[in-house]
Amino acid sequence: MVVGDKIPWLPVLRLHAPTLTVVLVIAATVALCHRYLDFHPAISPLPFSVVGVALSIFLAFRNNAAYDRYWEGRKLWGGVVNSSRSFGRQVTSLLVAPDADIPELTALRERLVRRQIAWAHALRSLLRGDVIDDESTALLAEPERVASKAAANPPVALMQAHAHDLAAAAARGWLTDHRLVALDATLTDLTALQGGCERIRKTPIPLAYRFFTATFVRVFCVMLPLALVDQLGLATVAASLAVTFVFVVLDRIGAIVEDPFSSGINGLPLSAICRTIEIDLRSQLGETDLPAPLTPVPIPGGSARVLR
Repeated sequence: MVVGDKIPWLPVLRLHAPTLTVVLVIAATVALCHRYLDFHPAISPLPFSVVGVALSIFLAFRNNAAYDRYWEGRKLWGGVVNSSRSFGRQVTSLLVAPDADIPELTALRERLVRRQIAWAHALRSLLRGDVIDDESTALLAEPERVASKAAANPPVALMQAHAHDLAAAAARGWLTDHRLVALDATLTDLTALQGGCERIRKTPIPLAYRFFTATFVRVFCVMLPLALVDQLGLATVAASLAVTFVFVVLDRIGAIVEDPFSSGINGLPLSAICRTIEIDLRSQLGETDLPAPLTPVPIPGGSARVLR
C-alpha cells in the first residue's frame, strides 16, 4: 500500500508510455497534415463529447466496484486482527488447569497462540499466491510445520488443529462447555473471514468490464485527434495527450484496486497486518522480545513510501 501525499510520476508515465506514444504520433500527424496539407477530417466533435461523458460514467462505475472490493478486503482483515486478539485473550484467560497440569497448560497456550500467528501468515500467503515459507511457519513445531506446508489449504489445516487441541483440553476439564462454545465461535468467525477473503480473490470483476473498458478507452483516445484538429490545430497534440492520460490512468486505477490482496505496491499491507497480529498475540503470552512493526519504505523516484 502506497502511503504519503505524492505519487512518483516517472513510473506512472513509464507505465502508460506505449499508449501515450501512439496517441502522440497520431495527433502530431493529424495536426501537421491539417496545417500543411489542408487536411480536414469530416468528423464532428459532438459524438466524441457524448461518448466521452458515457465513458467517464462507465469508468467511474467500474472504479467504484473495484474500490468496494478493496475496502471490503480491508474490513475483512480488520476482522482478522480483532478475532485473532480475541482468540489470544480467550486462550490465555479461559483455559484453567490444576496446579499439576500447569506446565502442560502453558505449553498448550503457547502452541495455540503461535499457531494463530502462523494462521494469519498462511492466509496472507494463500491470498497472495505465495508459497508457505519457513518464515510463515517458524512458530510451529516441526511436525505441524511440515503438515501445514503439505496441506491443500494451510489455514484450514491450522484451524482444524486448533479445534482438536481445544476439544482435547475440554476433555481434560480445562475448558467448561460454555468456554469451549465461546472459543469455537471465535474459530467460526476466523473461518468466515477467510472465506470472505477467498471469495474476493477467486471472483474478479467480470472480464467484459475489464476488456471493453480498456478497449473503448484506447479507441476513443486514438480517434480523438480527428475530432479536435479543425478547432485546435497544432494544440490538438497537447489536448489529445492530456485527455488520453486522464482516461488511461482512470482505467488503470480500476485494474489496480480490483485485487486488494496483490503483493504489488498498491495491495493491502498484509505483511504489516500480520506483524501487528504477531506482536499483539505474543504480548498476550507475556513475551517481551518482540519483532518490530513493519514500516513504510521509500519508492525510488518519489517521496511516496510503500507498506507491504
